[in-house]
Amino acid sequence: MTRLTIVLGPGGVGKTTLAASMALACARRGERCAVVTVDPAKRLAQALGSEGLGHEPGAVAGEPNFFAATLDRPQAWDDMVARCAAAKGMPEAQVKRLLANRYYQHLRDELGGSAEIITSDYLAHLLEKGDFDHVVLDTPPAHDALGFLDAPKKFASFMDAKILELLIGGGGFRLSRTLVLKVLARLTGQQMLDDLIDFMRLSREVFVYMGERGREVQELQKQAQFILVTASDREGEVAAKNLIADLQRRQLELHSAFANRMVAPPPLEEWSGEPDPAWKQFADNRAEVRRRQALRDDQRLKQLQAQLGGISVHAIARLEREPQTLADLALIADQFPQFFGAKR
Repeated sequence: MTRLTIVLGPGGVGKTTLAASMALACARRGERCAVVTVDPAKRLAQALGSEGLGHEPGAVAGEPNFFAATLDRPQAWDDMVARCAAAKGMPEAQVKRLLANRYYQHLRDELGGSAEIITSDYLAHLLEKGDFDHVVLDTPPAHDALGFLDAPKKFASFMDAKILELLIGGGGFRLSRTLVLKVLARLTGQQMLDDLIDFMRLSREVFVYMGERGREVQELQKQAQFILVTASDREGEVAAKNLIADLQRRQLELHSAFANRMVAPPPLEEWSGEPDPAWKQFADNRAEVRRRQALRDDQRLKQLQAQLGGISVHAIARLEREPQTLADLALIADQFPQFFGAKR
């Protein structure tokens, strides 16, 4: 069974970079692992060996067990329609009409919230294929990530409400449907209304499929390992606390947390010969600043640990520069505890 790790956290804390590093840590410990990102920074894509990551997980050069992908929303929609057609036995001509329909294309390309819905289907499909031992999903910043968690349930509820029958007929909605269609025809014009109704009829099976998919993903969430990435500052502490409360309201549990970009104490200075007094004073001052920063981060880490109760909080040291290469990601990957990469 493919393990699923969902990485959550506020924006600006290096969450996407850590998600990739987590996947690399798993790969180097023997698991065939894929990281799926929502919108990776250009330098991260370059670090993974590509100007732009593909929609399907592709191998990262030099790492035989490591794969990476970024979600292409239009492609994911079309793939989902194809999967639905296969599952429901939809005629090929009907599928082509749906893909060419203006309302479907607008839904696919523009609808707010559609990324959350389609990510759920993409993730479920990836897990069903069973090509990987472990999949690490990097989510958008905290408020959007929680939208991703809620999307399957909301869409399943939408389908249960049988709203589609109001436009395409059926059940006890016939009288209401006639009134609604008259009003819509006046507002939009008959041709646009005909296109809309055609879209609803053609896509009914797809929407039913998405509702079913939503219930499946709800079950997947219960089996997932949720990881929080945050910063060792006040803003990060507040975001972490709020996110954990939101997870608990959804009856989901946080597995562990990582405080990123922690400042480590300075190494001991080793001088060859007697240093210049002015230069030694400069080095001593710089080391003192770093010691104070390290002490501050350590205190904040303890505060975060206290706030999160029994949840483990692990420190990830700040690198000397922003991660730009696979070697940089490896420096971060080496800091992850053994439990994260261990096979069950």
